[in-house]
Amino acid sequence: MLSTRTRIAALGSLGQIYARPSPLSARFFSRLSIPDPQSLPKSTQQTIQAHHNDNWVRAFALNPDTLRRFVTHYEDLFSDQTTKLQADDRELIAVVVSGFNGCGLCRSNHTLGLAAALGNDNAARLRAKNIALDWHTAGGLSERQKTLASFAELLASRPREAGKKELEELKQVGFAEDEIVEILEVVGWFSYSNRLVIALGIEPDDRYFQ
Repeated sequence: MLSTRTRIAALGSLGQIYARPSPLSARFFSRLSIPDPQSLPKSTQQTIQAHHNDNWVRAFALNPDTLRRFVTHYEDLFSDQTTKLQADDRELIAVVVSGFNGCGLCRSNHTLGLAAALGNDNAARLRAKNIALDWHTAGGLSERQKTLASFAELLASRPREAGKKELEELKQVGFAEDEIVEILEVVGWFSYSNRLVIALGIEPDDRYFQ
């Protein structure tokens, strides 16, 4: 799901999408069938190419309309031009929610995104991995980041307990009301996307771990 320039840079160039078969092409990476890209609408083929022929995009392409809806919201939610939150805030939410839900693909993907948002040097990559492993024990988190992570986990796990008090706590650490609405949106979006990926049993691509 690496759509932003920072995350593309973090992964490096992949060359031509169809020039070389993926190492995973010889084995199943979804619990449902994987369509031949050449059998799909041109717009769906372009979406697959734009997202590096990743396992998740090929799996979702089984229903091109599902893929279109998924990608449209995702790209809009992670564009600096159409969002209020900072990139590191969005990526922190993604890692925390995906970790709580047990979505290995989304957590590994957005650990890369978090590292890129934090600076993409060795220290940033180590910090992102520590947060993804367990944000509760990760050192160096600001009070703002801890409050955001705690709220994201609460909303993902026990939404009825996320009330006025918790929203006020977000305000107290510097989030504006329009940013809080977006926090709710990002948590909700990952709660949705995690369930799609988990139910389909989609494997993360090998490059997420390189």
